[in-house]
Amino acid sequence: MTIRRAVALLEADPLRHVVSLKMLAHFQDRVEVRLVEDTRGWALVALLPTSAFEYDARQYGDVPLAVLVNGSSVEAMLELLRELPQTGFVLKTGDAAVQRFARAQYGAAPVRSFASFTSVNAAVTGAPGAGHEVVDSGALDAHARELFCQTIYDEAELEKYFAAGAHWFGLREEGRLVSGCFVFRNFGVVWEVAGLFTRVSHRRRGLAAEVVRAAIVYLLARGRQPRYQVETENVASLELARRLGLEQFIRVEHFLVRP
Repeated sequence: MTIRRAVALLEADPLRHVVSLKMLAHFQDRVEVRLVEDTRGWALVALLPTSAFEYDARQYGDVPLAVLVNGSSVEAMLELLRELPQTGFVLKTGDAAVQRFARAQYGAAPVRSFASFTSVNAAVTGAPGAGHEVVDSGALDAHARELFCQTIYDEAELEKYFAAGAHWFGLREEGRLVSGCFVFRNFGVVWEVAGLFTRVSHRRRGLAAEVVRAAIVYLLARGRQPRYQVETENVASLELARRLGLEQFIRVEHFLVRP
């Protein structure tokens, strides 16, 4: 019942809360949700073993928990944070007050920062590049698998996403896939634009922008909401998002708390 109510609250703004929604939907048997609702508003903390999610296992496997914080009441969120276990965890939040509290209360150290973008007015800007035709497919062939395995995704993850309806977009030169990305359903109508990769020999030619544009057009034509997330240290990806006219809607910080 708590998870169901938490999902209902988060679904009021699915883009902003898509990370928590995905975790609650995919890991119901492993996630613990602590929820507060009162006259101040609502707040929830979701605790998930870092071993449950591939990315967390790779990046934060030396601490046992990933902690996600959401809410409409800062005061209620801080109350829940005071009850967190002392075993060490990675905290994920886009709320500045929560971030300040975590630094002061737990000595939390920032480790990563992610900016999320979406389309503005159901459109992307800029014209497609001359002489390039983006190919796309819902089948993960050997060429696409090899390209996307150059990113943070391994074969098992790719197989899982494509079995659930993922779709890829790419550019070929002399029969070789040189740039590409894919989209997969994150939660509800929110779909992730992921796995963007351009071979070193073909960078700085605008190819990445072309495949991302094609992916977003594909999603918008089907009534889906694109989400393009980049690590804020990746200046090239940030510039790409702005070049396409995408709008940043949230920035989520990851903080590491040691026991």
